[in-house]
Amino acid sequence: MDNEKMFVVKTYLKAELAMMYHPTLSKDAAMYKMRQWILHNDELREAYSRIQGNPRDHYYTPKQVELIVKYLGVPVSHTY
Repeated sequence: MDNEKMFVVKTYLKAELAMMYHPTLSKDAAMYKMRQWILHNDELREAYSRIQGNPRDHYYTPKQVELIVKYLGVPVSHTY
């Protein structure tokens, strides 16, 4: 089965999505790495900044997840 078709775009806790992209890292390290990926990908950062909610939110909205997947690809580790 195709991973991209299996991945569900929905609201995810930031830690949850970060751990899907970085399953071998600790939660804090995965969240840090995710922030770095967003900050260093110019196209993603620009698109993300147009829809970004409160930076203190503990979750990514479906629209934010959609953008992240568009620019970073489907997470390597997600449940089916």
